[in-house]
Amino acid sequence: MHHQDNILETMAQSDLYRGYERAFGEATGLPLTLRTPDAWQVAQKDNRHQNPFCALMAAHSRSCAACLQVQQELSSNASEKPVTTSCFAGLSDSAVPVRVGDRVIGHLQTGQVALKEPTKASFARVRARLDAMGVPGDRAVLERAWFQSPKMTRRQYQGAAELLAHSASQLSAASNQLAIRQANAEPPSITRAKAYIAEHLSEDIALGDVAKAVNMSRF
Repeated sequence: MHHQDNILETMAQSDLYRGYERAFGEATGLPLTLRTPDAWQVAQKDNRHQNPFCALMAAHSRSCAACLQVQQELSSNASEKPVTTSCFAGLSDSAVPVRVGDRVIGHLQTGQVALKEPTKASFARVRARLDAMGVPGDRAVLERAWFQSPKMTRRQYQGAAELLAHSASQLSAASNQLAIRQANAEPPSITRAKAYIAEHLSEDIALGDVAKAVNMSRF
């Protein structure tokens, strides 16, 4: 596992992030995910606020590929501030980077929201895209799920994106602190070596004795 993945995983399990995810979901009704930039899994998979239409799309490889393409586009463009893009179904997603120093270690992503009132005519265009991609499934079921998509005005969604940016800023600060602690942490092998030496101060021990005791090469 890469060092940055380890930091991101620690952040994803932290009370800080889990508190954000819970509060953001309750306030907006939208899913929130903290993911690596190169994640090859749909961002909101299994999130309790996941759009029901998107959940159906994630179950099929052809439509899932279209979802991952949106995710990749967000990763490529979200380097400074929240970036929003729309998928083939007319749903908007946004992402904002989480950084350690100058490195982007992950993205906070939300969305799967309709910013225009869904209509029969607009679903007809979505249905045509589904047919063109060869996505299986009962179209009536997909239509019902699509009409259940969360709906927001652009102003409301902009406010949600601003909350996302503030959360990412605090997670970046916490990630930087964690990276500093990890960089300054003493390796466990050195800690064991110090303990061994302390226990044998009265003896004439050699470097090889210490190395053997902690299962390391003397070099």
